[in-house]
This record gives sequence, C-alpha cells and structure tokens, in this order.
Amino acid sequence: MSTQRHLRRARLMARGSVALFVVSLIATIASTRTAWAWIVPFLMWNHVALVVFAGTAMWTIKRLDAAPAGRASPRLGELLAPWVLAAAATGAVVAVPSWGPSPWASVQTRDGTPVTRHQWHAEGTRYFERVNDGPAVEIDEATYDRLNQRLYGVFSRLWVLFSLVSVVVWRFIALRRKDLLEGLAAPPPPPAVSPALPALPASPASASPGAVAPAGRGSTALIVVIWVGLLGANLLALSAQSERLFCSTPMPVPREATVFLLVMPALFFSIGAFWTTRSPFLSPWIAELIDQRLGAGGSQAFLARLKPLLLMAVASLVGSAHLAMRCWHSNPDAFNGSVPGFFASASIGFALSHVILRWRGVPGV
Repeated sequence: MSTQRHLRRARLMARGSVALFVVSLIATIASTRTAWAWIVPFLMWNHVALVVFAGTAMWTIKRLDAAPAGRASPRLGELLAPWVLAAAATGAVVAVPSWGPSPWASVQTRDGTPVTRHQWHAEGTRYFERVNDGPAVEIDEATYDRLNQRLYGVFSRLWVLFSLVSVVVWRFIALRRKDLLEGLAAPPPPPAVSPALPALPASPASASPGAVAPAGRGSTALIVVIWVGLLGANLLALSAQSERLFCSTPMPVPREATVFLLVMPALFFSIGAFWTTRSPFLSPWIAELIDQRLGAGGSQAFLARLKPLLLMAVASLVGSAHLAMRCWHSNPDAFNGSVPGFFASASIGFALSHVILRWRGVPGV
C-alpha cells in the first residue's frame, strides 16, 4: 500500500512538473516583447515551485530502492517517451534562440572601464540605472522596461531547463516505483549450454592477450577520442571568448578575498573526496544500462580506465596555461591572473580528488 501511495505521488509530481514547464514556456514567450513582459512578474511563483519540486525529487531519488533484478529500471526508451522528446524539442525552439542581448551584455562602459555590476530600480514614477560604483543615472521608462524584459528572459529560460529536468526526474521515479510495485523484471534466464564436446584446456596461444585485443583496442580508442575531444573543445571554448572576459575584468570582490577564491576549488574538491562513496561521473541507473551490455562491473571498469577526474584536471591545467598566456600577451602591464589561477586551483582539486578516491578504493575511479 505504501508503494502504491508513493507511485501516485510521483505521478502527481510529474504532472505538476509538466504544468511548471508550460508556465516557463509562457514566461519565455512573454519576455520576447516589451509589451508582454509585464506578465512575467506574476509568474515568479514558478521559481519557488521549481525549487520545491527539484529539492523533493533529489530527496526522493536518493531513497529509491534498488532496481528489480534482471534489467535496468526504467529503460531509456521508457524514460524518454515520444512526448518527453517533443517537450524537449519545444523547449529548445522557444528558449534557445537569442531574442535579445543579455542585461549584462556590455562588458565595458563608454570610457573603457570594465563592467562588473549593473543595477536599475524605480522610485515611484522615476527610473534609475547604476553601472559599477558610479552614480545613479535617471533613465526613461522605456529603457527601464527593456532592461527588465531582458532580465525576465534570463530567468524564464532557466525555468524551461529546470522544469524539463524536473519532468524527467519525476518520471524516472514514477517508472521505478511502477517496476518495483508490479515486479515486471524477471531474473535473466541462465545461459544456454551447448551439447558440444567438453572444452579443452586453453593453449598458451589462445590465452594470450591478443585473444581479447579487439575489445581492448575498441575501448582504448574510445578513451583516446574522449580525452582528445574534451581537451580540444575546452581550448576552443576558451579561445572563442573575448579577452576582456578573462583578462581585463577583475573579480568583483575585495582584494583580500582573492586568495580565498583561488584556494577554494582545490579545497572543495579534495575535501569532498573523503565523503564520496562512488564515482561522481556515473549514476547507478546509467551503470545498470551499461552493465546490461558489458556485463556486471563493466561501467566501473571503463571509468577506471577513462579516469575522468584526471581528464578534468588536465583540461583545467591546460586551460589555465592558455588563458595566462593570452592575458599576458594582451596586456603585460595590467596582467590579471584571477581567472587563470582559478582554473589552476580547480586542476589541483580534481587531481587530489582522484588520488584520494583511489586511496579509499572507491569503485570506478
């Protein structure tokens, strides 16, 4: 009875997530026109509702029972039903296009000063805008409305993303509850035994590493592709950004807090590794899907060879060196190493986390 009640609640939350997704689409469409943007403040309750739904989903999914024996639950095709894919496509069509510049699109003022803060507010029927620590400048109502419209667009697009994630997570919970309740997954049948002649003892030639070389070469090639692809994509993404973003704009914090920001990534990842109980890159459900094809423990074995934490450490270190060289060549006299230093600290944190997890014997590392 308790399981049935949990199933009904999961289905109700999934339907509620669909409703929040529709509200998010309406807010995104409304934020595309200044004349419609007045609607969005009346939908701000959607933000609180998404936090409640997401928090409840995370709390629930950690308390789900293990999947029924014999199969991954739910199957990927069940989770990503046609209507879910249609909703994702609709969200992409509505939220992905750039309907206008971000309210923080300007990276510097007219006199060339980097923009680190941009604020605007209303005082009765008068409207004001403030950039960095400069004085408040009065603006007209149309400009104030355009600034709000752009800000609403940022919020509403995030709502579309998070509501769609909530739909998928609650659907996952409902399908898992359904499988546990109905016992749909039966144990896999025992492997068929061929009535052929008894197997002969393996000869040295058949037991050589070359007997499993094709599968090994395939997984090794995939690992090489992942490493090269992610490192290359990271460099391309950093190279595509303006140098002002990483080099000219200092972190908008007091100088004495810079040391804390540079040390924080290394401390965060390395200390967190002492409490991590499994590989942070593979959920149990994804491991079930992979192990159905590779056999028990296949996902953990592949992750142990891939070493994703070391991959992220190398990517952060290469990115830090790349940004440091760009910033130095662009303006040696005003070199600002905050962002390159942050990447370097993250690299140290990922590497320490890998070492700690290996030392603790965490599976899949």
